[in-house]
Amino acid sequence: MVGLNIFLANYYDHLELKYYPELHEIKLNKDLKSGDFLSDYAKILILSLIPLFALTSFVLFPRKKLNLSEHFIVSGMTFLGVMLISTFSIFLSFLGFLEGFSTVAYVIDKITPIALLLYISFAYYNAFHLMYTKLNIILRVIAFDILLLLEIALFIIGTFFIFK
Repeated sequence: MVGLNIFLANYYDHLELKYYPELHEIKLNKDLKSGDFLSDYAKILILSLIPLFALTSFVLFPRKKLNLSEHFIVSGMTFLGVMLISTFSIFLSFLGFLEGFSTVAYVIDKITPIALLLYISFAYYNAFHLMYTKLNIILRVIAFDILLLLEIALFIIGTFFIFK
């Protein structure tokens, strides 16, 4: 699934170069070293998120009495859903090359990160909601989302400086 996402993103870039060279030229002039870094190390970054998901859920959801390896399973299943949503989003982004569908592709591109965050929240809510009160699980899921976004940002920044 990761390989398919990377292939589709690369193919999209080639099509963009062919059909919208002026847009591609603007991107090249913007010094996108971080974008190059993210595409070069995408597999490492993506697969490193599963332990972050697992460790965060292990800390925030102790009442379920799962060991860390079981949190890895929950995280892996959640990550599979994230990859499916991402793949679907990349497929739909190809609509931008069709006349009249560029707005749809733009909207899907902007909605995808929100959909991913909502999916992750929904997955963890479903996995742990029987152990906590409604308010408690909602607060824990919100804390999980905030910590996860912070961990991802710090992880990407740290990895960027390490592999620079």
